[in-house]
Amino acid sequence: TTSRAMPTLSAEQVAIANSPWGEAPNLAKAERVAVRFRLLALLQGRLEITLVRLEGAFVQLETSAAGEHNWLLQRTERGGTRQAPDLSGLPVLQVVGSTVSYRSSVSGVSLMLAVTEAEIVAPAGEAVTATFSGAFRDVPITLAATAGPLVDLVRGEAPWPLTATATAAGTRFSAQGTLRRQPETHFDVRAVAAGDDMDDLESLLGIRLPPLGPFNLQAHLVRDDAGYRADTVSGYLGPPQSDWRFMVQEGNLQAPAHEDTTMALSGTFRAQPFTFTLQAGPYPQLIVGDEPWPVWTRLAAADSELSLHGTLTPAARAFAVHVAAAGPDLRALEPLVGHPLPAHEGLDI
Repeated sequence: TTSRAMPTLSAEQVAIANSPWGEAPNLAKAERVAVRFRLLALLQGRLEITLVRLEGAFVQLETSAAGEHNWLLQRTERGGTRQAPDLSGLPVLQVVGSTVSYRSSVSGVSLMLAVTEAEIVAPAGEAVTATFSGAFRDVPITLAATAGPLVDLVRGEAPWPLTATATAAGTRFSAQGTLRRQPETHFDVRAVAAGDDMDDLESLLGIRLPPLGPFNLQAHLVRDDAGYRADTVSGYLGPPQSDWRFMVQEGNLQAPAHEDTTMALSGTFRAQPFTFTLQAGPYPQLIVGDEPWPVWTRLAAADSELSLHGTLTPAARAFAVHVAAAGPDLRALEPLVGHPLPAHEGLDI
């Protein structure tokens, strides 16, 4: 008991059953759950919870092959009407020493997040604040966020404002914008990532990255009914005085769910202007990765052009591409490669 006015009830070895189609037996289980409530309100017939604390919890989130999500809980009212639970007024939620796992039967993706300590404060009708410390793919992460009232997110009638900052793998992230439940989650945010070396992010992202830094990249990111897109992309890689400094002055990415993915970038490398364009198949095909993904790219710089077209098959770790290079003179590429090159007119490879 915390106090006579706000007692605390606790239970050990608590579990919530999973959806019938789920692979795990439980959606969630916890070694200990504590709930604090207002006694006076309870005596007046109202349940007012002020704190929920989870210790040693394990949450298994799943997406079925049919696209169902096991965390979208429902309750059945009298008369057979099914309604989503009311989450518009949550108390303080604390999570300690816990794990959140996600598995998708659609993409085969499996992820795990370790929670050292997290707290979400969401008074009914007021702004939400959240803090988090833990690890993803064994990389330590800290996060702080503020957002609009939770009831606005649950209703999904208007964009939900969100501001967040995070640090992980020597990189600082920030995002500011809005989210909206449609039923699919849509977002419109301005994001920034800055750090000392890009290869520090390899473990966090699960992909190989070049040892380039310092870096600062920013973009306007949107997901809506049409798919994903990024515009006003800009930033740099490399120290200010470096002879290989890479700068993006303008860029955009369009990734509709059922149409070709396109990208365009312009900037400078070694103080030489360049343009880069990409056209490829729909991005879900790349994520699944079991069929060849068509791709075509073109890089133009120093009066020369490099192009690549072919297919990538990530699941088989295979590719088949045709590479071509053309330009007026091989020596024109010297500023890009940083080494002397022989004179050779009519470059065509």
